Amino acid sequence: SLSVCVCPHWSHSALFFLQAEELLASFQPEVAQQFIDRALTMQPENARGLECKALLLMDTAEDMAEARAHLERAVAVQPDEGAQKFMYLGQLSEGQEAVDFYTKGIQLMAAEIDELTEFGEQPEEEAVSLNEQISSAFCGIAEVYLTELCDEEGAQDACLACMEKALAYDPMNTQAMQTMASIQISMQQPDQALEWLTKSLDLWFVPTPTDDDPDELVAVEAAAAGEATAESEVDGVAPTGHELPPYELRINCAKLLLELEQYEVRSCRSKTTQLWLGTL
Repeated sequence: SLSVCVCPHWSHSALFFLQAEELLASFQPEVAQQFIDRALTMQPENARGLECKALLLMDTAEDMAEARAHLERAVAVQPDEGAQKFMYLGQLSEGQEAVDFYTKGIQLMAAEIDELTEFGEQPEEEAVSLNEQISSAFCGIAEVYLTELCDEEGAQDACLACMEKALAYDPMNTQAMQTMASIQISMQQPDQALEWLTKSLDLWFVPTPTDDDPDELVAVEAAAAGEATAESEVDGVAPTGHELPPYELRINCAKLLLELEQYEVRSCRSKTTQLWLGTL
């Protein structure tokens, strides 16, 4: 059962939305949907509820068109508040429309950072989270220019400008590093692409040691600080201590390595790399 701190001034719908968000966070989408639907019956134009419903639909991949419709209604209700719905719309859109949604979200998040700074208090955790989200949004824009808008004039410069900003907001963003690698590949610069992939791998990938290679085993133990093995992914943390990239990014990293004909990664035997690919 869930325990929710109840404010006497909250409406029933607000409580339902809160409970739904907790249920989504605890991976109980079926129960969360009941709370969301009931709350939206009471307040059909509640932006928070509309966004919550859209997130549920996106997470379960049930109906992306309906998810988009809910997000667009949320934007209509609160066009200048809440950056996250614009991030979701950017993911669901294509071309210039996607760029516009991401850009709006970036503007709102940047305004949040300015507001925190203006009042002299910038909680480290909140500031870091906003910087990471802005960095990811710039990566999203770059991906659009790299694919759907690749034939537009200035697309390459736009890509590079976005990645410069992404890495300025979050220098440890592995998504940004891999996007930079993709850009370099499109520019026929494989050496630079490999440099960016290596920077990403250095943050989170530790090869599986082999019994017949003592030097490799020592290197792995050093990278893992003597506390973890290459197989450990406890709480989404890599053996190096860096947050493990999302599943999709690891798949993309493997594909880029293959495109660059890098079958052995950081003294890791090709056998290990093949096993890594096979488990993705």
